[in-house]
Amino acid sequence: MYTGGSIQLADLTDRGVRYAGLTGVEWQGWLRAAETGRYQLELDGDTVSPNNFTNSTCVFAGWLEDRSIGMQETTPHSGIARPEPFTLVLGAELSPGLYKLRLWAACTPSVGNQRVSVALLEKSPSDLNLRSLTGADLAHR
Repeated sequence: MYTGGSIQLADLTDRGVRYAGLTGVEWQGWLRAAETGRYQLELDGDTVSPNNFTNSTCVFAGWLEDRSIGMQETTPHSGIARPEPFTLVLGAELSPGLYKLRLWAACTPSVGNQRVSVALLEKSPSDLNLRSLTGADLAHR
């Protein structure tokens, strides 16, 4: 269960995954909408490698009630690659209720030993800024 915070896509041992290497992650559950209006879901990420040379592509896709709310993709930089944060945003107009939610994020490695960390953020209609997703925003049962 996701309770917020950063996830290291190259080391998921703290989540019971025994694969060593860069992976993707999928969130499934129910999004709790408390008010009518536009909700935004954001993937904040950061890529680094031991030699500070990264130029990967990351994808963030989402579905509510099995309908796509979009897909965002980072674009590799031309020229010399460097560690850099990235932000990918999806959104939908919602009314109060529970919505079946599925989100998927993955990055392609550009070099060996690349590390990518991602965090999931949300902005409800009354929020002024994006904030970390919490257990109050998601239902898993």
